[in-house]
Amino acid sequence: MCLLLSNSFLSRGQIITDSAFVHHQIVSGKDQAEYIFEGEVLSLQTYYNPAQDFIYTSNTVRVNQAWKDNDKPVRSGDLVEIITRA
Repeated sequence: MCLLLSNSFLSRGQIITDSAFVHHQIVSGKDQAEYIFEGEVLSLQTYYNPAQDFIYTSNTVRVNQAWKDNDKPVRSGDLVEIITRA
């Protein structure tokens, strides 16, 4: 799995079916991404926010290889929590 984490990488509710589009998004999104790494999802858990109007998913990922990190470095073997709104 390769993750490009950025606030502007995908639009909310966007469904991707075109592999050329995906490649373009990855190539153009890499500069905006705060972190780029490969890893394995170890666990996931879904839950509601306190107001119970959104569902979130918490993914625990073990980093295998990092290519780009921000001010907080990500290294091989680190566990990272990624929370997404579903």
